[in-house]
Amino acid sequence: MVVYVVTGASRGLGYEFVRQLSQGDNLVFGLVRTKAATEKKVSEDGLKNVYIISADVTDTTSLRAARAEVEKLSLAVDVLINNAAILSPKSAFNSLSDFEDDPAILDEEMNINF
Repeated sequence: MVVYVVTGASRGLGYEFVRQLSQGDNLVFGLVRTKAATEKKVSEDGLKNVYIISADVTDTTSLRAARAEVEKLSLAVDVLINNAAILSPKSAFNSLSDFEDDPAILDEEMNINF
């Protein structure tokens, strides 16, 4: 059995990772901000071996609580797929071309440590 943790698992690529990885005897933990809505989707899609955990990747306390939940059901995590988006106030509504005149801002944003 392979144990996966997928951040940003509520929709899009993150949810598709969860859906695909839940096949077979894998154990998949999906970290999301909107737990109830994602659990409903998992149930409707008939996914097995999937646990949805509420967590915000920018909040250390939230991540520690998520880790504790994972530890209740698994001794180890084999694969972490960090799919969660982090929106910084400086770059949240900008495209790459908005940084052409000052690429140092983009570099700073890409290396930010929350």
